[in-house]
Amino acid sequence: SVMKLATRTHSNPRKVINAYADGKFNGNLLDLMEPGYGHLLSPYIIDNTRFPDDWFIKTTSCNKECDKCGYCNSVLEKILVKMKGIIDAYSTQRTIN
Repeated sequence: SVMKLATRTHSNPRKVINAYADGKFNGNLLDLMEPGYGHLLSPYIIDNTRFPDDWFIKTTSCNKECDKCGYCNSVLEKILVKMKGIIDAYSTQRTIN
């Protein structure tokens, strides 16, 4: 099996490779896209840690009747986060730890 990582023109290929090697990424999912699309939704980010565990299985096996389902819209509401909210949550977590 082969996996292609978007690193050819990425400004920080090490970030992409580390996320792949670690099997996780705590941050804006768009920051892993080539050539770095993280700024496109500003001031929002796609918080990679908020995807439900069943997301991949559901989206790769769905019947593509999006207007009837609503699953992707509900996931988007969870993962699309305003930057200030992320910064506040991070600051609170650092204060607690």
